[in-house]
Amino acid sequence: MAKWTIEQEAAIRLRGANLLVSAAAGSGKTAVLVERITKMVLNGETSIDKMLIVTYTNAAASEMRSRIESALSAAIESQVGNSKQLNEQIKLLNRASIKTFHAFCLDVIRNHFHQIDCDPNFKLMGEPERVLLTGQAMEMAIEGAFEKAEPHFLSVVDAYSGNRDDEKLKGILFQIFDFIQSQPYPIKWLKEQQERYNQGLPIEWQNTLISLFKERLQSGIHLMEYAQDLCQRSEGPLPYLKTITTDIQLLERLLESSNTLESLAEAIRTAKFDRIASIKKDEKESMDETLIDEVKTLIRDKIIKKQVFEPIKAILDYKPMGEFHEEMTQLSQALEVLIELTIVYSDYYKALKNAKNLMDFNDLEHYAIEILENKDICDSYKQQFDAIYVDEYQDASGIQEHIINSISKGNNVFMVGDVKQSIYKFRLADPELFLSKYKSFVKLETLLNSNNMVLDEQINYEQVNAIIKTHNDLGIRVDLKRNFRTRPEVLETVNDLFKSIMSEKLGEITYDEDAMLNPGMHFEAIEQTIIEVNLISKKALVGDSGAMDENEMWSTYDSDSPEQDDEVNDAGDMLKTEEMEATAIAVKIKERLGQPVYDPKAQRVRPAQYRDFAILLRSSRSWTPTFEQVFMEQGIPLFADSQSGYFDTLEVKFILSLLKIVDNPYDDLALLTVLRSPIVGLNMDDIVQLKREGNGKYYYDKLLAIVTEEELESNLKMRLLGLYEQLEYLRKASKYLPLDELIWEALTHTGFYQYAAAMPAGRNRQANLKLLVDRASALKQSRILTLSHFVEFIEKMHSGSADFGVASLIGEADDVVRLMSIHKSKGLEFKIVIIGGLGRKFNFMDAQGDLILHKQLGIALSVVDTELRTKSKSLGQFAMREALKRETLSEEMRVLYVALTRPVDQLILFATLNDLESRERNWQRPQDILSLSTATGFIDWIMSTWLGHKKIKVNRMDGNTLAEGALKVEQVESERLYEVHSIVNGTNPELKKTIRESNAYQVIDHRFKFAHLVKTEAYKPLKVSVSELKSQSTNQSKVFESPQFIKAENVPTAMAIGTTMHALLEKIDYHMPLELNSIDAFIEAQIQKKLVDENYVAMINRSKIIDFLNSNLAKRIRASRRVNRETPFVLKHDSQLVQGIIDLYFMEGDKWVLIDFKTDFVTESSIHSVADNYRTQIEIYRKAIESLTGIEVGESYLYFIGIDRLYLI
Repeated sequence: MAKWTIEQEAAIRLRGANLLVSAAAGSGKTAVLVERITKMVLNGETSIDKMLIVTYTNAAASEMRSRIESALSAAIESQVGNSKQLNEQIKLLNRASIKTFHAFCLDVIRNHFHQIDCDPNFKLMGEPERVLLTGQAMEMAIEGAFEKAEPHFLSVVDAYSGNRDDEKLKGILFQIFDFIQSQPYPIKWLKEQQERYNQGLPIEWQNTLISLFKERLQSGIHLMEYAQDLCQRSEGPLPYLKTITTDIQLLERLLESSNTLESLAEAIRTAKFDRIASIKKDEKESMDETLIDEVKTLIRDKIIKKQVFEPIKAILDYKPMGEFHEEMTQLSQALEVLIELTIVYSDYYKALKNAKNLMDFNDLEHYAIEILENKDICDSYKQQFDAIYVDEYQDASGIQEHIINSISKGNNVFMVGDVKQSIYKFRLADPELFLSKYKSFVKLETLLNSNNMVLDEQINYEQVNAIIKTHNDLGIRVDLKRNFRTRPEVLETVNDLFKSIMSEKLGEITYDEDAMLNPGMHFEAIEQTIIEVNLISKKALVGDSGAMDENEMWSTYDSDSPEQDDEVNDAGDMLKTEEMEATAIAVKIKERLGQPVYDPKAQRVRPAQYRDFAILLRSSRSWTPTFEQVFMEQGIPLFADSQSGYFDTLEVKFILSLLKIVDNPYDDLALLTVLRSPIVGLNMDDIVQLKREGNGKYYYDKLLAIVTEEELESNLKMRLLGLYEQLEYLRKASKYLPLDELIWEALTHTGFYQYAAAMPAGRNRQANLKLLVDRASALKQSRILTLSHFVEFIEKMHSGSADFGVASLIGEADDVVRLMSIHKSKGLEFKIVIIGGLGRKFNFMDAQGDLILHKQLGIALSVVDTELRTKSKSLGQFAMREALKRETLSEEMRVLYVALTRPVDQLILFATLNDLESRERNWQRPQDILSLSTATGFIDWIMSTWLGHKKIKVNRMDGNTLAEGALKVEQVESERLYEVHSIVNGTNPELKKTIRESNAYQVIDHRFKFAHLVKTEAYKPLKVSVSELKSQSTNQSKVFESPQFIKAENVPTAMAIGTTMHALLEKIDYHMPLELNSIDAFIEAQIQKKLVDENYVAMINRSKIIDFLNSNLAKRIRASRRVNRETPFVLKHDSQLVQGIIDLYFMEGDKWVLIDFKTDFVTESSIHSVADNYRTQIEIYRKAIESLTGIEVGESYLYFIGIDRLYLI
C-alpha cells in the first residue's frame, strides 16, 4: 500500500490514549499495525522489546514478527533512521513479546512460578492427557458424592441423570466447568449465581422477556399496518380493514400492559381477536386473490398464530407467575449441588494435573491473573511495556481483557479488529468488549470537531496528540472503512444487504456510514456475472430408493448418527441437499473455468484457474465427503483442509471397531460393524441367522457357539471362524506389540489396508489409516500405551465432539479448488467465492437442554418433579433461551458478513429449499426485527434484500435435474447405449428380432452411432481402471455381459470360464502336491468361500492347473523368497489417476518379475497383436511396483491361460 488513507494515517500517528481501530474487512489493518509499530521504533519513542504485541494464533504472531523485521530492514536499506539502532532493534526482535495471549501468560508463570507454588518444569498437556484426566477427575467427583449419598445430591441425580447411567449429569458438570473458564474468577462467578437464586426470581430474567415481548408486539403492529396498506391498494380486500384496525388496537393495549410479566399475562388471557370479515362473492370478483391471501396470512397465520401472539402466550400461559417464583427454592437446592460438584471436580482435576506436573491452556490464564494480583509484579509489567497491541480484539474474552487491563498504563493500549467479524462465540469470545468501547470511545472526527479541527491530509498530529494529553483516560475510536480487496459491485451489494439487516438488536452493531465498506481499489470491467444467486428447489424430488450404497451399508450399526441436514430427506427418496449442491457447484466451476477473472495484483484480466475458486460452507464437516466424491468423479481437483471428519470415515470406523472387539469382544455395536464390513461380509440375513442359531446374551457368545459347533458346516461358520482366528491372533499380539505396531498388524493381517486401496479414493483412505498409526505412536508421549487406554481415549474424544482432520494427498498450493468452513476462511481472500448451504437452518443447540448458561443472566435449570416424573421449563430457561437465540442470530449475521467479504472479483451463492415459492412470498414482505429474527437461514436474510436487485443474477434450479445426474448426461447415456447394443447383438434371435423392430430401438440405434462421435477428451474421467485405460488407448469398446434372462441358454460363457480360471490362479498354492485330489480340494475351498461359481468350475480342465504348476514359471515362483499377489494401487498417468490390481510379482535376484494372467482367446498367429494391446497396462503395472517398492522390475510377462503361453513384454 504505497499511500495511506487519512484514517490509516491517524491510526498510525495518534499517541497518548487508548485507541480502538475498527477495521472493516480488507481495510489493511495488519499493514497499519506494522507501520505504527515500526514508526514508534524509527522515531525513537520506544524499543521493540518494550512492546507487548498480542495475536490469537502462533501463525499470526510469526507473520507479525516477519513483517516488522522486513519493515525495519527496508528502513535500513533506504537509510531511514539510525542504521546501527535499527540493526539492534532487529536483534531484539527475537526477545520481543510478539505472541499469543497464552504464550504471554506462560512467560508470566515461568518468570514467577514461585508465586503460585508451581514446579518450574511443568508441561502443557496435550488433548490426550486432557481427555483422560478430565474423565478421571469427573469419576472421582461423582463416586465421592455417591459414597456420601446426601439426599439433595441423590435428588439431583434422579432429576438430571439419564435412565441408565450418570453420563448426562457428567455432561452438565463439564458444561458448567468449561463455561466458567472465560471468567477471571470462575468459582466466584458460580457463587454469585447461587446468591442470585437465593434472592428469589431474578429481575434480569423478567426484564429480558419483557423487552423481547415488547419488541414482538411492536413488530406485530408494523406488520398489521402493512396489511392495512395492502387492503387500500387497487383491487385490495377493503372489507378486512375493520378487522385489522381492531387487531392493531388490541396489540397496542397489550403493549401498554407489558411493563410487568404479571400485567401482560393477565392482558393476554383476556385478549380476543375479532373474527376476520367475510367477503361476498360478487365483491371478491373485483379483488386480487393474491392480495386477499396475503392479508389473511398476515392477520392470522403470520402475526397471530406464528410470530407474535402465540409465542408470547405460550410462555405466559405455561405456568402462573406465582409458580415460577415458588420453584426458585427447589432450583436453588439443585444448583447448590451442581456448583459444589463442579468445585469438587475442579479440585480433583487440579490435583491430577499437579501430580503429573501438567497445566492446560485455561490454567495459563488463571495462574497469570493470580500472579498479577501481586502489586509489585503487576507494576513491573506496567513499567516494562510502553505500548500494548491487541490484534483481532473482537475475539477477546473476559479473562484476556482482565489481563490487559491489569498491565496497561491506562493510555497505551492499541486495539484493532472488526466486531462485524466476531464469530468465535464457541471459544468464549465476547464481542461486547469491543462494542462497549466502540460506543464509549470518542470518535476521532468528533474530538477534532470539538477543537475546531478537521480530519484531512493537512492535520497536525503534534497538535492533536497535545490535545489528547490534556484528557485523562481518554479512549479514541478510528474507523477504517476503505476496502482494498473486493470489486466495487460486490461491496455495493454487501452494503445494501447489511444496511437492511444488521442493527444493534440483531448483529449487535448498526450498519451505518461508519460501518460500510468503501471501494479502495480499481477493477477492470469484465464480461461476466459478478454476483449470482442459485436457488435449488427440492419440492417433489423423487429418486431411486433401491440398493443401499456403501455408506449406508457400513453405517447400519453406527451409534453416532451423522450430522443431519436441516431439511431432512426420507431415506432413499431424494438426492441429499449436499449432493445436489456439490453437483450444481461442480457444474458452475466447469462453466466458469477459463472465463475472465480480474487479478488486481497483476492488474490484468486472465482466464480463471481452479486455484481461483474457494467453496465456503457454514459447517464443512458433514458435507466435505460428498463434495470430495462428486468432484473426484467430475475430474475437479479439490483440497479440503478439514479439522474434523476423521472419525466419520468408513475406513477409520472399521479399524476402530476392530480394535474395540480385540480389546472387548462383547462390544456388540463394534462387533456388528466388523461383521457387516466387506472384510467379513455378512448381510442382514446372516445377522438374523447368527442371532437365531447362536446361544448367549451377546453376539460374541453367539459367534463362539457357531464356530465351536463341530457338526455345523456352513458358509456363515467359515466366515465367522475366519474372524475369530483373526481376533485371537490380534489379542495375543496386543500383549507384546507396541500400540502403533499392533494397529499396523491389524490393518495388514486382515488385509483391510490393501482393501482400502481398492475403495473409491483409496489412496486417501490408506493415508487416513496410516495417520491412525502415526497418532497411536505419538500418544506414547501421553502415556497412552495399551489398547484399552487407546480405545478409552478415542471414545472420549468422539463423545466429546473432538475430532481430527482427514489426511489429504493434495496440497493447498496446487492448482485446486479449495473447500473450507467460513470460520477457516476468515482473514483470507479468493478471486471467486462460492458459498454453499445457505438454505440450511440456524443451529440453536446452545439454547436447549436441562442446563442453559449465559454470561449476564447466569444459570437456568429445568424443573423436575421426581415423584410425578415430570419436567418443565423455568422462567430462567425461557429468558436465556430467547437471549441466546438472539445472540446466536447476531453471530450468524457476522458469519455471513465474513463469508460475503472474502471475494476479490466474483461471488456465487447456492441455497437448496423445500418450498421455494412460499419462501419467495416471505422475502417480499417488509423487513423488521421480527422477520429478521424469525428467519430460518442465511438465504432468508439475503433474498429479502437482494430479490429484484438489478446487479444480482438469480437462477432458479429444479432439483430433479440434478437428481437425474446433470453432469453425467452425455457420459452415462453413452455407456448405457453401448450396453443396449451389446444385449441386442446377443445370441437370442427372437429377442433380437423383437428389439430391432421396435420404435425405441430405432432411436437408440441412431444415438448409439452418434455416441461414437461424442466420446472425446471432454468426457475423460479423472480416475480410471487399467482396463479402461487400455480401452482408451486401443479404441476398444466395453463388453457387457448380457443378463441371464436374455441369454439363449443358461450356460457358462467362454469369458466366464476364463475369469474363473483367472481367479483360481490368483489364489493357487504353489507348494501344494501336484495331484488331482489336491487340486479338487483347493477348488472346493474356493467354492465354499464363494470366490468362484460352482457352475463355472465344472467347466475347468483340472489338468491345465497341474500343467501350470509344473511349468518353469511356477518353479521360478516357488523358488522366490518374496511373492506378492493381488496388489492394489493408484498411480497418476498423464492427466488421470489409474486404479488397478496387479495379479502377481515375485523377486528373482535383486529385481521383480511381473506376471499378468490373461483370459483372452488367442492363437499363435494373433498373440502378438493381442499382447500389443496390453503394453500400456504392463508399463503402468511396472511403474506402480517400482513406485511402491523402490525396486526395479526386470521382466514383465503376460500369461495367456487358454494356450498356456508365457509372453515376454
